[in-house]
Amino acid sequence: MKPFLEIRNLTKAYDSPDGDHVDQIFSGLCLKVQTGTSLALVGPSGSGKSTLLNLVSGLDMPTAGEVFVEEKKVHEMSPDEAARFRNRVIGFIFQAHHLLPALTALENVMVPALAGHGGANGKALEDRAYQLLKEVGLGHRAYHLPSQLSGGENQRVAVARALVNQPQLLLADEPTGSLDSRNANILMELLIRLGSEYKTTMLVATHSVFQAKRMNEVWSFEGGSLTQMNS
Repeated sequence: MKPFLEIRNLTKAYDSPDGDHVDQIFSGLCLKVQTGTSLALVGPSGSGKSTLLNLVSGLDMPTAGEVFVEEKKVHEMSPDEAARFRNRVIGFIFQAHHLLPALTALENVMVPALAGHGGANGKALEDRAYQLLKEVGLGHRAYHLPSQLSGGENQRVAVARALVNQPQLLLADEPTGSLDSRNANILMELLIRLGSEYKTTMLVATHSVFQAKRMNEVWSFEGGSLTQMNS
């Protein structure tokens, strides 16, 4: 069976600020992920977890190597193709939320679907967005602005936004990092349930080994290499 996601010999390096040397984040990474698999990436800050998620989504360009999603080369798409691909296929939970400050929580959740790739619009889209907010415990905060919500509440809005298009691939960068243990557990249970229901493939970068072990696979990201752990 062809993998849904395949990473081949992926390398990422940056020129140092003074230009004297190259800082290599990782080199020669290889990974295959089947459809519907939930995979956790664990490792210390700076190990490359967020960088890898950005490369998989096409938000960043590799120094070398290739990323395939649905057998399509992510980094050979035109900018317009890449934007449509991300909107249609990928849901991204950013560590820093990136909510639009002038929009309510409900409106923020609806934003990715406004391009028309989510299969819902109008009242059906509003209902889906509101249901997702209810599922992350924020139905009563649907009409609040991000500035009126706590950091943890904003993170849960970001999770609902990432799920509104029912993505085939969910990339999550520390999705429970700003949540207490109770809400972190609720959120991970939601992601796992929806992932199973919609056969969503998930890559979750996390510092929490406890949460990581709830995934199908756990990979340790340290020293520029990936090593599979017993989940």
